Amino acid sequence: MEKGLLDHVAEQTGSVCLSDLRNVECRCLCACLGELPAEAYSLWEWTDAVQYLTGAEKCFSSRSEARDFLLRMLDAAAK
Repeated sequence: MEKGLLDHVAEQTGSVCLSDLRNVECRCLCACLGELPAEAYSLWEWTDAVQYLTGAEKCFSSRSEARDFLLRMLDAAAK
């Protein structure tokens, strides 16, 4: 079974479990997510990552829209 988006990010950031992602620096999350092409994961997974990592409940029309929103939110939080 293929790893989900949040599981992949958790592994890449050295998080033991998904809840640890909330303690990872936003810059680190941006770096990890920025390397992933939008097409690598489903729209549902990108939308779920947005909600889990930012708390924002939004609907997106494409994977790239969701990925870009997530990166913008994390980048803004890092500043």
